[in-house]
Amino acid sequence: MQTLRLFAHLTYYLSAGRELEEQFLSSAVHVISKDGEFAQGKEVSFNIGGKTKTMHMRWPIRWFRVQRISYLIILVFAAMNIALLIWNR
Repeated sequence: MQTLRLFAHLTYYLSAGRELEEQFLSSAVHVISKDGEFAQGKEVSFNIGGKTKTMHMRWPIRWFRVQRISYLIILVFAAMNIALLIWNR
């Protein structure tokens, strides 16, 4: 439950930041919105030193999100606890 709560807060703060970025910052500032597109696997571009650099996140990296990995770790420890409880009877 704590993990779900933390990810809900993370989503909230990113959404709030994106809303503030869109409403109050100039059209040249797109840090949070570019991150959302990058996380979805879309191509984003950056102008650095007069050169345009494009990048995208590949599907294996997108699939292995922190949320999924943390759930996997929780399940592994829960299974280990159950196994130890059954074995020590």
